[in-house]
This record gives sequence, C-alpha cells and structure tokens, in this order.
Amino acid sequence: AFVVFNEYMWAFGSMSSYRSSDGRNWEQVELPPFIPRAATIFQNKIWMLDYNHSVWSSENGLAWTLIADKTPWLARTWPAWVSLKGRLWLFGGGGYSDGQYFYRNDVWSSEDGKNWSLISSAAPWQGRFWHGSAAYDGKLWILGGYRQDNSIGRGDFNDVWFSEDGLSWKPQDRVEWTPRHAMFVWVARGSLWISSGFGDSSDPYNDVWQYTSAY
Repeated sequence: AFVVFNEYMWAFGSMSSYRSSDGRNWEQVELPPFIPRAATIFQNKIWMLDYNHSVWSSENGLAWTLIADKTPWLARTWPAWVSLKGRLWLFGGGGYSDGQYFYRNDVWSSEDGKNWSLISSAAPWQGRFWHGSAAYDGKLWILGGYRQDNSIGRGDFNDVWFSEDGLSWKPQDRVEWTPRHAMFVWVARGSLWISSGFGDSSDPYNDVWQYTSAY
C-alpha cells in the first residue's frame, strides 16, 4: 500500500515498510500489526484496509488503531479504496475460489470507517479486479482492470467510469490507452494519471497517460 502523508511518501508491505521525504532517501519504519492491502487519506489520517478486510487508522503512520474488525461486504481481493466528500469508499474487486474466478461490482461507503452502507449492489460497470481507482474532480473513478470472461484484450479492460455519489455512474466516451490491469493510478497537478500495468504484451507496459477534466 502506498500513500503520501505528513510530507512523507509511505510504502507499507507485509515484510517491511518505509517512508521518504524526497524519494531518494528511505527510512525503514515499524511494520503495521496487519498485512496491508490498500491505503488512503481521510480525516487527516492514514486509513488502511488489511487482508482480513479490517479497517485501521493512524495519525502518524507508526501507531495504528483498529476501527472495524468486521466489515459487511463479501470477501474479495484488489478492491478500490479511496476517500471522497467526507467518506471512505470501497468498490469492485474479486478473486479466485473453489476453482473459479469471481467478480464484484458493488459500492460501499462510510463516514467513520466503522459503520458501512451499501450504496449500490450492482454498479453498471462489469465486476472486475486489479483495476485502477481514484478520487478526482469531485468524483470516484474506476479504470481498466481484469475479468477473465471479458472479450477485450484477453480479459483486460480499458474502460473508464466515474460517479459523484457512488450510485450513478457514467462511462468516459474515449479512452486511448490499451486494455490493462494492475497499473499505477494517481492524482497530481490537477490531473489524473496512469502508468504501467499488464495487458496483451508479454512485458509490462511503461507508458504514461494524463487526463485533465474540462470542468
């Protein structure tokens, strides 16, 4: 899990964790008391989803508080985990179980990380995992991802959907980057960016794309 917080870049892993103020010099920090899955900034804290789908928060990236040890959504891997408009959001994800893949396209939200509401049980985009996600321009975004029975790009997507409330979603009309999953997605300098990822190519992509909202 990666996040920028309190003038540091943080990299949380299952074996080691680090932080850096300049991207060149990295300081090893104590591991969280859980296996990190995804991180976001909310209420001026780091909020982490772990591999057991428990929710944790930290004011300094070093000491952690368990907020919710049980969450109401069905098990999954690689869900979106972002913060927007005073709420935490989780959507999408999937995995492999009992010899078959499964995919989610539900949307969940919380004001405190402990009490969660189901916003949509079936968003209009196809369920998937390994997708990119972001909070940008006052909206939730889901980008690309993987679904084995998708006919495009050996299971990879290059569609982009956005929503202001997690309930009503709209597709972006034109997406020029190739279908992919497991790409990097971030917001900087007023734009939404993606890079890398895996798709039809036998090698990972190393291209970089930028999108700036016209509104």
